[in-house]
Amino acid sequence: MFSKTSYINFNRAKFLGLALILIFQVWFCCFDIKNFREPLSDYWSTDTEQWENMSYYLAKHLSFPGYPKLELTNNDHFYPYGSNHAFQGWFLEGNYFYTLCYNWWGSGPWLNIYYALSVLINALGVFFLIGYFFNYQRAILVALLVSFLNFHALNRYPAHFAYSIIHWATISIFLDFIIVRKFVYKEFISLRLILFKIMIMSLALGLDLAYILGFALNSFFFSGLFLLLLCIKKQYRIYLQGIVRHWYHEVQPQKTLLVAMLLITGIAWWLYVPVIWQVFSAVRQFHFDFAAGFTWDMPLRLFLPYFKSFNAAYNPFKEIFHDRPEGLGSLSPGLFCMAIAIFGFIYTPRKARWVMIPFLIFFLLAIGSHPVRWPIIQALPWCKMYRVTSRITIIIPIFCSFLFLMADYSAIRVSRKAIIISLISVIGVAETYTVFGMRYNRPAYTFDASFKPYIEYVKKQKGEAVLDWPFCVAGGNGVGTLENLCPTYEKSSGVHTLKRFHDKKTIGHYYGRLHPSLIQPFLEKGWNKMFVGDSKEFGHSTRLINSFTPEQWTFFTEFFKKNDFAGINLYVDLLPANEIQEFYKRFGQPTKTAVVPIAGKVVFIPKPKEWFKEVNVAEGKKLSLSCNCKK
Repeated sequence: MFSKTSYINFNRAKFLGLALILIFQVWFCCFDIKNFREPLSDYWSTDTEQWENMSYYLAKHLSFPGYPKLELTNNDHFYPYGSNHAFQGWFLEGNYFYTLCYNWWGSGPWLNIYYALSVLINALGVFFLIGYFFNYQRAILVALLVSFLNFHALNRYPAHFAYSIIHWATISIFLDFIIVRKFVYKEFISLRLILFKIMIMSLALGLDLAYILGFALNSFFFSGLFLLLLCIKKQYRIYLQGIVRHWYHEVQPQKTLLVAMLLITGIAWWLYVPVIWQVFSAVRQFHFDFAAGFTWDMPLRLFLPYFKSFNAAYNPFKEIFHDRPEGLGSLSPGLFCMAIAIFGFIYTPRKARWVMIPFLIFFLLAIGSHPVRWPIIQALPWCKMYRVTSRITIIIPIFCSFLFLMADYSAIRVSRKAIIISLISVIGVAETYTVFGMRYNRPAYTFDASFKPYIEYVKKQKGEAVLDWPFCVAGGNGVGTLENLCPTYEKSSGVHTLKRFHDKKTIGHYYGRLHPSLIQPFLEKGWNKMFVGDSKEFGHSTRLINSFTPEQWTFFTEFFKKNDFAGINLYVDLLPANEIQEFYKRFGQPTKTAVVPIAGKVVFIPKPKEWFKEVNVAEGKKLSLSCNCKK
């Protein structure tokens, strides 16, 4: 039983924790996300556009013949040739959330709302979980550390949106830790805890399939393997048998709660497993080479700080480490996080360190793997698509929290404890100020006033598709850009995502992974000979510099004429002035203009009405460029 003093301290810690989470959440929504009025977009990264577009794709192509079924093969993109849409960074819970909101209310800030809810669930879920199994004093720091002070996860938003959505995976990994700790100490493990773990793990199926779900599965796998090895000892086998026998007596008193958890588990499996099975069945048909598009980080980055004068977010020492970091603060959870882990490890009892073994193995394999030279972690079936090993940074604060939770600080002298707390606090405040300052100074994208009228105009035009020029055919693994199908990658790799507004099919698309076989129609027809960028470095051109030859004009005109295009979206900021005038001369003057994210100014040239009589998509697909033009 609690003493009166303990009960008061318990409630104070609970109230303080909830108050801090609420304050951080309000700050986070007002000064980081900022925009709860418009769809998700960005001023700098075309990656941001992809997440809403794939959710839109699911909204348009999901059916329920008794179970969720997603149409993966069509010509919505790569028009008119068609493509397999399995190669996207699906995060099904967010995709479903967007689909529900889109079908009810149309375009809106649905993913920003979903992100805000995700961070809140992450913080509250961990706070109550750790408060229940440990204490609410430590739960405060842990909940903040894995949510609002998870610097790398914060910096993944908005460009790598799905990798900032980690709530169920975080809670699932904490549950693994709690179960392993109880097992090592031979404490009772209730049936309720096991079913709760199964439910959370099932909900994690709705997170990013390639990485975030993979982290949760890795934690579960290595934890389970560790517990099986412990059962080699007779004392642990006897202990486990006793727990299982007791579960029978738990059912009747908690029947309603247990049935509710099983029901939620069943719904999660029904919503996610059929689509996941479809996606992985499609992916298994292709063999991928990780020779391009991979990244690897020197493990020393773990100890780089987020200080104003020396900021890990900018990935320093690339020339010294000879690595390929990705994102802001690649493999750098922050010195605050690492300091908590180091001091936690020092004061963790020896037996308690055994609890860390499965998580240490997972962590070392993750940071030690190289996608090409030594793809160790990729040996696990759910890690086949790992090409960016530093994304493990997102869950490093979780591992650091484990050490903090297991440490015994009671034996530390008061003066030394004060020094340690002061030192870590100073580091934490400095890093939080730096990262929150960066987040605050990042402007949220707002669409230009010309955007909506332009989109509505294009949407109403006759024709099933729109011809973006220049378009972009590219994959995150380098396929497409290396073949010169997207020289203006940094500007045009998001133009196809405007489909979520105008509902027209597009010729281009960006995939997280793109198989070489899917771009063969573009290479066979000669599209890679139509682009000449202003940079020799693949994908880094800011504009095209070539003027079409007569043969190229003939090919482009016939392709435009034969396929069912409503018109041309001409991105004039990416083209030479003389070429723009030639487009007007050949196809007519633009009837609408707008400013779109990143690609800049676009004008719409409608297809001449008399050309619709000549539309024949079957013939349009067969057209090819008949000249040896320079690439």
